Amino acid sequence: MLVHTSDTQIRNWEYGGVNPETGLNRRFEDALSCLDFTIDHAIRKKAKFFVHAGDVNEERNPDSIAIEEFAKRVKRLTSAGIETILVAGNHDVDSSIGCTTSISYLKALGIPHLHIADKKIETFLFDDIGQPVRFFCLPYFYKSQLKLATHDDVRDFIVGEIDKFHEEYADDDETINVCVSHYTVDKVFEGFEVNEPVIPIEAFKDFDFNAFGHIHQYHEYSEYGVVGGYCGSPYRVNFGEKEKKYFNSVDFEKGSIDKILIPNRDFEEIVLDAREADHKSIEEFVISKLKHMSLDNKFLKITIKCYEKFNLRAIYQHLQEREIFHYAPIIFDQERVKSESRLSFEPSMTSMDIVRAYLEKQDMPDDFKKAVLVESESAINAVGL
Repeated sequence: MLVHTSDTQIRNWEYGGVNPETGLNRRFEDALSCLDFTIDHAIRKKAKFFVHAGDVNEERNPDSIAIEEFAKRVKRLTSAGIETILVAGNHDVDSSIGCTTSISYLKALGIPHLHIADKKIETFLFDDIGQPVRFFCLPYFYKSQLKLATHDDVRDFIVGEIDKFHEEYADDDETINVCVSHYTVDKVFEGFEVNEPVIPIEAFKDFDFNAFGHIHQYHEYSEYGVVGGYCGSPYRVNFGEKEKKYFNSVDFEKGSIDKILIPNRDFEEIVLDAREADHKSIEEFVISKLKHMSLDNKFLKITIKCYEKFNLRAIYQHLQEREIFHYAPIIFDQERVKSESRLSFEPSMTSMDIVRAYLEKQDMPDDFKKAVLVESESAINAVGL
């Protein structure tokens, strides 16, 4: 059995609050929990392989907490004797030639049962577990790393390497061939221009299974004669992701791919219109709206429509008192106050008509208005308006 996940993009988030019991960011804990759910399945089912198809971390130089927590999970897998394959994604690498990756430190440790493809294409063969399995691993390359000029050049390079792989092992019908790749295939953004290499889906049709990373939604490509595809990220990376999350559990003996649902905390975006609330009680108005909403165990993004910004302290305190710590910073959607002195223009209005209409809406002494009218009429006549 093989378990396939991808795009964990581990980091410490700027929102979500701190769990007082662990000292860790709650959003960070959520991401780890989803990864743990996947790892627990692999260990419970005695999987032979665990594949992470890229973007282990959010950035090439992750902080020490992200490094430590991911290393703990690698240890759980390798200690269970599961062959663990990690491929570097675009978030794990730097465009400069020779730079380390976010998973280089694991490679340097020489951990048994751990296999990493981060700076070059790697092939890993396992032939002592019954039917042999060979992994062809394609980490993400920037143009500069390959000393190529365009994304199309990178595409041609990748397709060429796939062809070489199949040519080399063309006479081996006994081995299961698995491709682990962190690239966009042409069916993902069909009809759109993307600023990255795009690999034709047909290039992967001769593999027995394809474990793709890079795209956060679940996609499979059986309609194109391709086995496997993107498992997606194991958790909702941001508020723009509404879809459910999965990992793949592949049984080569049965020839089956199970799409396993991963429990995820709900994301909810709330828009509150406080434009009609009295300015002195606007905080109470917002809190009264929140009191009637079911917000427990969710990550929240709250947007408040208003004419003027105000102190959010009472609203944050309300959320904390309800133990709703899982929120992004509250956003002001500020609009200009509708002016009661705004003029309505008619096509038949003369320049003096406009001046009179404007003065009628102004709070000023009548004598002053008359003086303005006289001076305006003189100026308008002088310029011939």
